[in-house]
Amino acid sequence: LCIAQLALKNPQHPEIEKILAFWKKHEDAEGAIIDGQQTAAEGNYTVAWPLAVLAKQLNRPELAEKCILNLRLRRDRLVDEGGAIWLRHYKSGGTTRTYKLWSRGVGWYFLGLAKSLDQLQTPPADLIAELQRTAKYLLPFQNHEGLWHVFADDPQTAPESSGTAGIATALAIGVRRGWLGEPEKLAAQKALIGLQGRLTPDGFLTAVAHANMKEGGEAFQRKTKGAILQYGMGLMAQLVAELW
Repeated sequence: LCIAQLALKNPQHPEIEKILAFWKKHEDAEGAIIDGQQTAAEGNYTVAWPLAVLAKQLNRPELAEKCILNLRLRRDRLVDEGGAIWLRHYKSGGTTRTYKLWSRGVGWYFLGLAKSLDQLQTPPADLIAELQRTAKYLLPFQNHEGLWHVFADDPQTAPESSGTAGIATALAIGVRRGWLGEPEKLAAQKALIGLQGRLTPDGFLTAVAHANMKEGGEAFQRKTKGAILQYGMGLMAQLVAELW
């Protein structure tokens, strides 16, 4: 993420080539930039979007192609037959996915997709269709407060603000670009109102799911009521920027 911001400020900075070399070392046989055997939803946000920014800032079309490839591979690996988005995908002795519809992971996937398409000179039709599909899939899970729950499809889990902010910002980007319509606009606005209701008097955002540590795992995530964590603040700031 910081490399994308650096490229917007100073596209000639030497650290940019270092991160491109680092990513090259982490490509798998299909060209996905991953962590070992793990393909994670974060990659749409922390790899694909920076690649899109770098492609534009440096006028390097091959980086745009790499961005598009990574978005497609994550779509293919993380979205199951029913359309649900998973946080992680492993290829080791078989295919395994973990954390189905964990909202912060969904937010990373969806927001990274939206921000990448927003930067690409020619966004591919199949990825715009994935943005639209994801929006349609997620809207029914938004609760009366405007938030999505820790696990989007499980209203027995707590309302969760960081995933909500990421999802709503993706909706707002899609609306701004004309890929999404009035229902998505209203959902993003409703989410912002709900998030504002979760701010403390001194401006910190509550109801952010804890870090997804292996020690706690999914069972812990289904019990957490959230906390004040800066994951949520940064994502909410992006939603404010899109809507205001």
